[in-house]
Amino acid sequence: MEPESAPHNVYFSTSIATRHFRPDPAHNNTQHLLNLEWNYRDNTVVGGAHFKNSYRQPTTLLYWGKKYHPFDASPNTYVKVVGGVIHGYKDEYQDKIPLNKYGTAPVVLPAVGYCYKQLCTEVIVFGTAGAMWTGGVRF
Repeated sequence: MEPESAPHNVYFSTSIATRHFRPDPAHNNTQHLLNLEWNYRDNTVVGGAHFKNSYRQPTTLLYWGKKYHPFDASPNTYVKVVGGVIHGYKDEYQDKIPLNKYGTAPVVLPAVGYCYKQLCTEVIVFGTAGAMWTGGVRF
């Protein structure tokens, strides 16, 4: 039996759709997200992502967090909460995210997801700005 600290699987995902809660013509709804996440047996997750932010700037996110399976009747449904650092909101867009100093800020991202065999999908809420729908595969 493997220890709880052993990686259980690796998950690769990309963005399918993004919507901002208060749309603005300056907003980018095509993020080109590339996300790689390690999932551990104790439901801990560690990951990194690269994408175009809401203002088309290259952005990197490093995060860690936890998955929760609150529904006994649907064990493949989960809630995930991660925290980490985001880098990429710069210049005139630096103040678009809180606590952004030198283009880097702390971030907390909640998500709801579902997996069917190796395929998974999530809806991730990014603050009060919007939500992103993702899809991916776990190995």
